[in-house]
Amino acid sequence: CDTHLGALLCDLGAFDESRRTLQACIESLGTHPRGPFLAGAHAALARTLLATQRIAEAVAQMDAAMALLRAGDGQRDLAAALVLHARVLAAASQPGRAIDALAEARRLVDERGFDAMRSALHQAEADVHHRFALARPDGMTLPSPALHHGEAALAHGLRLTGWRARATLLDFLAERWAEAGDHERAYGYARRALAAKERETAQKMSYPLALL
Repeated sequence: CDTHLGALLCDLGAFDESRRTLQACIESLGTHPRGPFLAGAHAALARTLLATQRIAEAVAQMDAAMALLRAGDGQRDLAAALVLHARVLAAASQPGRAIDALAEARRLVDERGFDAMRSALHQAEADVHHRFALARPDGMTLPSPALHHGEAALAHGLRLTGWRARATLLDFLAERWAEAGDHERAYGYARRALAAKERETAQKMSYPLALL
């Protein structure tokens, strides 16, 4: 099954090919015992559908992935899926379910010590707080909850060896700081986002699948 290829195609922006690849993967795995591989394919397809704003379909795929993961014992996979599930639910205007998913993901990350997931978790929390008026997080000192979590996402990511901030996160921070009236910080992040976009474009074009 080509789950990793489908996810890579999504990263390269080849969304139609990614969707077809992952749908074929799900069909092929359906003839085998259900488990984490099928859940991973559903989650990868949900991410592709989210990227193309096919939100209702993404919710259905994540619901299928979550059901499979809850039937197993892969806590790391479950934590990662909960983070994606929260993003999908937020896009579907379901803040209650999104908050519940984030709370469960945070509990797993804290209890199991999945520190490498903290950046992605904070990014999802930043997205949810930006979309909806929610309670301020504990210990917040920045102008908004979205900035509190966005800056935490960047800080946690930079602690990981080889991690580089994606343009989407840097753009998000630039926009939130501009909204907060700190145009100097906003400009700094905007410049970093532009450099990240140029780097990501060069990486995509250097990969043969980018030409699909």
